[in-house]
Amino acid sequence: MKLKVLFWLKEFPKFSETFIRDQIVGLINSGHEVHIYTLKKNGGQLDALKGLEDLHLFEKAQSPGTLLPASKRARLKSIRSILKRTHNRQHKKLLLRSLNALKYGRSALNGSLFFLLDYMFTHDIQLIHAHYGPMGEQAAILKQLGFQGKLYCTFHGFDLRGGLAKASGYDFSLLKRFADGIFAISRYSEATLLNLGFRQEQLLYLPNGIALKLRSKNHDSSDRLRLLSVGRLVPEKDYSTAFNALALLDQQSDNLNWDYSVVGGGELEADLKQLATQLGIRDKINFTGALDSQAVQEQYDQADLFLISSVTEVLPTVLLEAVSAGLPCVATAVGAVSEILGEKAYLVPTKDPNKLAEVLIMAIKERGQWESMIREQQQTLKDNYDMELILARLIDYYSA
Repeated sequence: MKLKVLFWLKEFPKFSETFIRDQIVGLINSGHEVHIYTLKKNGGQLDALKGLEDLHLFEKAQSPGTLLPASKRARLKSIRSILKRTHNRQHKKLLLRSLNALKYGRSALNGSLFFLLDYMFTHDIQLIHAHYGPMGEQAAILKQLGFQGKLYCTFHGFDLRGGLAKASGYDFSLLKRFADGIFAISRYSEATLLNLGFRQEQLLYLPNGIALKLRSKNHDSSDRLRLLSVGRLVPEKDYSTAFNALALLDQQSDNLNWDYSVVGGGELEADLKQLATQLGIRDKINFTGALDSQAVQEQYDQADLFLISSVTEVLPTVLLEAVSAGLPCVATAVGAVSEILGEKAYLVPTKDPNKLAEVLIMAIKERGQWESMIREQQQTLKDNYDMELILARLIDYYSA
């Protein structure tokens, strides 16, 4: 059965959200009809869609700006016209209800709810899939209005942290009432969602998947070590711990020739460059900025070892990509990291540069064991994180 799905997103496209892009593309390639509603059409990151130009995803994506007539007068005229041509009583009832500014505030007052509902009725949308809790909470307003389709939401990271911190706007009261399914991308995520008050029967286990292209590398015993991290330059990634650990590595391994590529942009770039200079390792660190998928893949192919020093993660897609590329990984034991790598992997506690340096040195000495470790981890990917497997499970959830 052909499904008609509306993805509800904060921003599209986005370099750091390839898992959403791949989900959309996978559904389209499986013969389903996918629509995209995003609060922001991000023309500055179009390279995140490189190679997918024939799908015209950016052009098809809708936003409040593309759905709303430009002027208030034009909106009122269009509202009258739409109501006049809408003969389905249930649809007309919901459209009128969406204009209740006392209940739905600004989104009713400016007509954004009205025009979004009309778009959904016109395209016969059967279900909404929101990514991140706050987007799901917004989408749940349509269910509150009376939209009869299904509503699913995937939680990823900051939304869980916001809920645990009881931050304003992170109670997800509408989602708890109206969501047909809440996707947990890891067992850690599942436990956290239960802690936040979601019902067990709402929770559906569905990790992020990747298109597996399992590769092996020649992990020779040369003294040169090419390290790689991929992630935004933000506090939760804790690059400062990685930098301090590498400074220790530099002091304790005189004969080791190493360099470190950091792929990603973010608010801490200037601070991290200054820290690297203070530690005396600036000339060994390459800050690449944000890169498209193809360029990131090239970074994986050139690297010897992957490093994650995050203080918090749920399910880091970059770790799946690194293992798929045949890289050994040294990572902090947060979120689903141990689910992916296994308990015998190179796992370290958070915010401990001494331990991180110690494990890096141990990993380097154990180069001869990398191949068997990676082979086991790649089998875990095949069993649990293959995009084709995840996509089939997603469609089954949608169709239940």
